[in-house]
Formats: sequence, C-alpha cells, structure tokens
Amino acid sequence: MLDKVPIALPASDARQFAPTIAWDGTAYVVVWGEAMDDPELQPPVDLYAARISADGVLIDGSAAHIATVTDLNYFQATATGGTTLVSWATATGRIQLARLSDGAVLDETPIDVVMAYGAWSGAASCMTASCLIVWSTCPTAGTCSVQGHRIDLASGAFLEEQPLAIAEGYWSRVATDGSAWLVAYRRQDVEGDGGHLAVSLVEETGTATEFSSLSISGPWTSWLNLAFDGTSFVLVWQERRPSSTSDMGGYAIRISPGGALLDPSGGVELPGPPHLGAIGCIGSLCAVPLGNGVVMIDGSSTLALSAPLRVAHASNTEEYPAVAPSTVGFVVAWQDYRNPDTGADIFASFVDAHGLPSGTAFPVAVEANEETTPAVGWDGESNIVVWREGSTMRAARLLATGAVVPAGGIDLSGPVLTANAVPTIGCSTSLGCLIGWTTNPAPYDVQARGLAVAPGAPLEEGVAVRLSDENSYPYRLAIAAGEQAFLAVWEGGGPDMLSHIRASLVDASGELVRSSPIEIATQDPSDTSHQLVGVPSVASSGSEFLTTWLELAPAEPGCDTDVDPGSCMQTDLVGARLLDDGTVVDGPGDRVHLDATFDEVGTPSLTWTGRSYLALWSARFACNAQVCTEARVVRVSRGGTIVDSPAVSVGASDADDANPVAALGDSGSVLVAYHRYDEAPGYGSRRVAIRLVNGDDTADDWAEPPVGCCQTSQSQGMPLGATLLSVAVGAALRRRRCRRRDVQGP
Repeated sequence: MLDKVPIALPASDARQFAPTIAWDGTAYVVVWGEAMDDPELQPPVDLYAARISADGVLIDGSAAHIATVTDLNYFQATATGGTTLVSWATATGRIQLARLSDGAVLDETPIDVVMAYGAWSGAASCMTASCLIVWSTCPTAGTCSVQGHRIDLASGAFLEEQPLAIAEGYWSRVATDGSAWLVAYRRQDVEGDGGHLAVSLVEETGTATEFSSLSISGPWTSWLNLAFDGTSFVLVWQERRPSSTSDMGGYAIRISPGGALLDPSGGVELPGPPHLGAIGCIGSLCAVPLGNGVVMIDGSSTLALSAPLRVAHASNTEEYPAVAPSTVGFVVAWQDYRNPDTGADIFASFVDAHGLPSGTAFPVAVEANEETTPAVGWDGESNIVVWREGSTMRAARLLATGAVVPAGGIDLSGPVLTANAVPTIGCSTSLGCLIGWTTNPAPYDVQARGLAVAPGAPLEEGVAVRLSDENSYPYRLAIAAGEQAFLAVWEGGGPDMLSHIRASLVDASGELVRSSPIEIATQDPSDTSHQLVGVPSVASSGSEFLTTWLELAPAEPGCDTDVDPGSCMQTDLVGARLLDDGTVVDGPGDRVHLDATFDEVGTPSLTWTGRSYLALWSARFACNAQVCTEARVVRVSRGGTIVDSPAVSVGASDADDANPVAALGDSGSVLVAYHRYDEAPGYGSRRVAIRLVNGDDTADDWAEPPVGCCQTSQSQGMPLGATLLSVAVGAALRRRRCRRRDVQGP
C-alpha cells in the first residue's frame, strides 16, 4: 500500500459517500456525492469531482460541482483522453450525464439521455472519441430491456436519434476493449427466478449482438460489474447458491472480446460478495471491492485470487444507535467497526438511570459476515436485539449480565430480504415484542414480515405474522406497542404506482386485528407539487399512536417545481394520530407538521416520554458557507400540538450529529442516542453519544439551564429543569463549548 495515510479530498461538512474513480490519461478523477446523513431518503444530492495525480497529490484544492440531483439512484464516472464522463440515474427514471476536462465541468446544464418510466442503472464506457451509455427500462413488470446511446465525447452529441435496443434484461453494465463494447445484464429466463447473467457485444457503429449461448451464472444474481483487463473482460457478480458458504456469494469470470468464456461456467468463487463499486484493472491484475476491502484477480492465465486486503478504515467508527430501557436503566446498541477482520459488528453498553455507562461496551454479534443496523426492545424481563447479518435478519435476547441468548442469535427471515431492509421492534411489558422487517421471497412480491414474542419467551417460540397485504410493496417498516395491540407502519407503492403510508394492527398472539391495512396517507396523483417520500416512524402513548413520515413539498408558495425542482422542493416531516383501534384522527387536511424550517430532513424517530411525544430527526442546512447535519427534536402533545418552535438541537454542539433515537426509562427519564463525527483524527469516523433528558416536560417552552461543565453538563435548548449528560460510548469526544464527562470503551 503506497498511501498508508489516506489522501484527503476537499473537506465538507456534508456526508460524502459512494466515491467512484476514473483515470483520464493524466490524472485520477474522483467523483462523489454529498448529502444529508442518509442519502437513501432522497434529498437533493450534490455531485462533486477532484483530480489526484499519479503520485498521489491532490490537484484540485476546491472540488468541481457537477450537478445537484433531487432523487439520485446511481452514478458512475468513466474517462479517456483527458475527458471524464459522469453519468447518473434518478429514482424517477431520468438518465443524465456531464463531461469534465482539466478539472472543469464542460456541461453546466446536464445532458438528458433519457426520461422513461422504469429507467435506471445507467452506466457508461468510453473509447478514444465516443462513449456508450447503457441503462435498463421496465415500463411494466417483467418487460425490461437494455438500451443505449453512443455519445461523441468532444461535443456531447448523440450519435443516433433513437436509443439502441441492445437486449431484453435489466441491471446493465458496460466495458470496452477499445474497438467494441461488451454489455452485461441480468436476464430473467425462467418465470420466478432472480435473473441469469447474459452479455451482448455492441460494435463501434452501434450494432448489437447478443451472445445468447453463453452459460455464465445460475439464477438469483445481483450487483454485477464489468471491466477490461487488457486481454479479456472480467465480470463479477453476487449470486445465491446452495453450495455457497454464505447466503450471497461472489463470483468472477473472464469473457474474450469474441464472446467466449475463458473460465468454467459459473465462474470462480470470490472470498466474499462484491460491492457495487467499479473494478479497477492494471494489465491483467484487477481489484474487486468486497465488504471488508478488495481482492486482487490475476487473469493472465487462470483466474487467480489474492487474500482479501483491508484498504482503510476509520478507528472504531460507531453509528446507527438503538436504545431501549433495561434492568439497570437503559441499553444502547450500535454498529461498530473496531474489528478490521469482521467489518461491521454489533456492540452494546448498559447505561444506568443517571445516564452513566454501567461497565464497558461488549459485543452482541461479531461474525465473519457484517452485522448492521441494530434495533433493540425491552419486554419487562430482558432486552431483544435485532440486526441484519448479510442477507438475513437475526435476533437474540440480551440478559442483564451481557450474555447473548442464543449466542449469534437466531435467523428470523431466511435469505431473501429487500435491499434496504432494516429491522424494527416494538415492545411492552404486557404484549411482549413484535419484530419486523421487509422481505422479497419472489419477484414483485415484497412483504413486511414479523415475529411476535411473549414477554421472556424464547425467540424460537415466537409466532410468525405477515404484516402487509400482497399489494402494499413495503420498503420501510416501523412498529410500536400500544395497550391492546402493536401498530406496524410502512411505506410502499402498489399496482397503481401511488406511494402510500399504511399500517396493520397486530395482537399479542400475532393475529391481525383488521383484515385489511389501515390507509394513513396516499399520494394524490393530481397534486404533482407534493410527493410522498415515506420513512415512517411510530410511537404509542398507550391509548393512541403518533406516526410520522417525510413528504416533498414546495419550499415557498408559488415555487414552480417543474421549472426548478432542485431549489423549489423541501423535505417536510409530517404526522398523523391514530386511535388504538386503528382509526386515523388526522386526515390529509389536518396533518401534524413537525418540521418545515429546514429544507432537508431525514432519519426520523419517535418515542413517548410519559407526557408527550419526542419527535427526532436529522436536518441538513447551510452553515459557515458549508452544509451541516444536526440532530433535532420537538415535543408533540397528545392533541397533536407542537410544543417547541423552533426545533431544538440534540447535540447542542458544532459537531455533525445525526440518526437520533430515544427511549423512556422506568425512572421517567428519556435517554437520547445519536452518532456524531469525531473531531479527533480518524478520517471521518463517528462516535455514538447519549444524553439523558428529564421526562417531566410540563413546561411549554425550552430554556437554558445553568451551565455546570464537567459535572452533569448542561447546554442550550433543553427542557426547563432537565438533567443532561453527554457521553461518548467507545471514545472520548473533544468539545468546544464546555468539557463533558466522557467514558472510554474497550
């Protein structure tokens, strides 16, 4: 490794994510996105680029701004002869591109390639004078096709009036050997399978020929990528096979420019499933990104693999916290990267009723596969921790001793999860817990599933329940426990393609209380200025529920969303109350509007404090000529009234704080957990922080308590009479405003 200290790109207070790299013949061009804490929430995303010389020196001190994309789905960079082509796809079916040269953007207004229903997965590859950009379009379920456009690199003009019809299929990738392009894609050959891989050759003139006789993969493939190693094309992909050591394995195969397989059918198994990042090749040696690093492929003779190489990782990054009451007060679980051999793991720490960690952090799930996005609940007897491990959902009971029962957890879901599936859990001492997740057991059959578990019962004795109906297409799920039943809320679509927020009531035995889902909100097809985004959260006061979700709306009256959608639209956090029988109290004209101050909102969560709801979220806003992310909170009364205006900063600091969650303890206090960027060196690592808030929030306004640094530290903007404590779980935090008591983890 030449650069043991990573090369720093131009800094930003926004979250920088998904970098892609291209070599333009003179320098490396790095393209990345910047957004709020969670780009999956589809806020406006800014695409930037900067060049790095061959000897690892940053050429551009200021990043070049390529475009602002309101609903980014995927982006990629490819380069040749000093010109870089950046292409991207949006969630609404638009494929666009822009060219860069010598660090400057040539196309200040992006070039529209196609705007079609179902268009996605745009990718491009360039020869010396022209590029081929390919995409998939699915006008109806099961009728997908791969299309393309050749583009003159110097002018940006299309070389044909109509898109090229390349093949039937979807999820396309493209690479060139300098004389023609090879396009790889998934093709659903048999009804019900996940898609075999196929390839087509596109000549420089635009003529497409499918190599239909090649047997490359089995069914159930995903995340393919393609590169040329100087002699042959290298295709890598994920595939679920019975013989694989994991639910989703990684495979590689070489294909000659003439369309012949150079390795046995099915390819060579990689040490792990590849990520979506591009393959990089120098001669016959190619680097393929895996979950924990990269694997080197040498295709000079037979396909030889190196051991996985860990490239770089921040020191003990902690993120995505979850919090619940426990026997000692609270438990906080989070996604932890302290172990470079296993990648993301789940760690936890008990916190007493005074907000002090009780003992050191301990592992909950540390396996070879990455464990991510924990959720945690409390049924009055013990905690249940749920997490995603690879392509399965797992859960275990967490005892007061820190013991995990059973060790490693149990498999809740089987291997077929949706791409963005994260676990959720709702618990009470009377009902027990309902665990939920989203799964996709067959094409176009996305479901919300759950497991109802009685208080203290072994997880294996839980009752499986389907939470959504067959036409809901759920994508995100939130659960809360009321006095009589659980409420499971999800966002989704359906055959009519209208976004919606729906819910189901589930009793303690796992039975649906109502035969059909509860309609909470549905996209109005006649109102094109408002869009229902989703990302629901839910909490219960006992006799009723409050659920919130995100919507896109004009930032100001009269703003023309068709002319300038990027600056017109803002993300609003809205909500509605439901009675314990599922009756929706707040209809379309009576929504609870929790935040309209900032134009970008994400990762909302809710909890009940005993007297009101706490609504928490991440807000992205301009600060000091940059973009900052801040965790925010307001109280909402049972009557749907917002108690606090403006919203209050959770962290009350200069650090970027995000993903706040909270839980009510037996003492009446509320523990708030969130992750923040560490101010110490660590290349953007995060730490989990906690704050203890007095749940007796009878005051109608928020005030600044007396400052008592280095004791139970107070800061601005918290409830009158509240006791506050900020603790870094796993690492000390440097604070600018006042020193706070910090606790070091192992």
